[in-house]
Amino acid sequence: MKILFVINNLKIGGTRSSLLNLLEYSKKYNFEVDLLVFSPYGEYAENVPNNVNLFVGNIALQSLFFDLNGLKNNKKFLHIFVRSLLGIAKKVFSEKKVMNFLYSKFLEKHIDEESYDAIIGFQEGECNDFVAQSSIKKRIFWIHNNYENLSIRAKGFTESYKKADKIIFVADASMETFKLAMPQHADKMCVIKNILLINKIKNNSLEEITDNQLFSSSAANIISVGRIASQKAFERIIEIGKKLVSNKNYNFNWIILGDGPDRSDLEKKVKTNGLSEHIRFIGARKNPFPYIKKSDLFVLTSRYESQPMAIMESLTIGVPVISTDFPSARELLKDESYSIIAENNIDGLYIELEKILNSPSKIQMMTENTKKFTYNNDEIISQLLKVIDN
Repeated sequence: MKILFVINNLKIGGTRSSLLNLLEYSKKYNFEVDLLVFSPYGEYAENVPNNVNLFVGNIALQSLFFDLNGLKNNKKFLHIFVRSLLGIAKKVFSEKKVMNFLYSKFLEKHIDEESYDAIIGFQEGECNDFVAQSSIKKRIFWIHNNYENLSIRAKGFTESYKKADKIIFVADASMETFKLAMPQHADKMCVIKNILLINKIKNNSLEEITDNQLFSSSAANIISVGRIASQKAFERIIEIGKKLVSNKNYNFNWIILGDGPDRSDLEKKVKTNGLSEHIRFIGARKNPFPYIKKSDLFVLTSRYESQPMAIMESLTIGVPVISTDFPSARELLKDESYSIIAENNIDGLYIELEKILNSPSKIQMMTENTKKFTYNNDEIISQLLKVIDN
């Protein structure tokens, strides 16, 4: 069996991390894996497993699927020029016509479609639109977020879904929201969770870090990880921090690990509100796991998620979790002995944090109970192979 996976770039992110986990785990199985990356730039470029044959996009795809600042920083001036020309073409002919033309031509010139049993677009939107233009016998879309929360671009072209043989979701809640939007495709839908490389996560969490001074020996060390953008709602941390300090002057040290468009603004607000001793934005890390392991508590502040990998990674390392309430969090955190689900707002998170900061023994108990967290990767691979074979 031979499978071609498609992803847009290799920047740090949950979906790209999930794909690399799946490719790594596929070494256990007797099927051949190729990966097409539209734009092969990003922090994860060195993490593609050695069992994977890597294809990269042509200059047109590279210019469109790496952010403009990245192209400027890497002095990709020809890419910037091509990107500008394609922007004009989209306005003249429509984005759909231009992108489908680019996808079709790339497939025609660079991919031996008859050699594959399946092609999988591993991210919603453009990756799935690309798959829709393929003539490979089994075309599979993989969606990692709730449909109603996606941008117009990330939803992809409506017509593309007609060409999908199967549409995979990482959570039941995500599949149900998609059914509401496109009930005509209900018979194509199924749920397959992301792969979790448990041993690798545990081993990576043991890596030495040079900035140990970020952690306090006298305060509760809290960590949140993710892209600093609206979905993750990291601005809530500042409001919660203000309440914790002003109400009872709780001693806490909250580290936010990640980058994104809101980081600069939130850092200014931390300073303005006099919270610099309690809240620190430290940027993204290729290996976040040692930072999570050194923390007492992982807090997910997101407005929504599909399958929050960070929760599972934290529990794997042995760090208990507080998460906001959304459907896939309830799917994952059924065991209350190592997790807490808070109302999905500032007050809800504050209430649960206040309780746990008042009870250090509860943190210790929850930490011990993370040993009960289990995950079955082999069942996930079995489900995927059935989808391809049927």
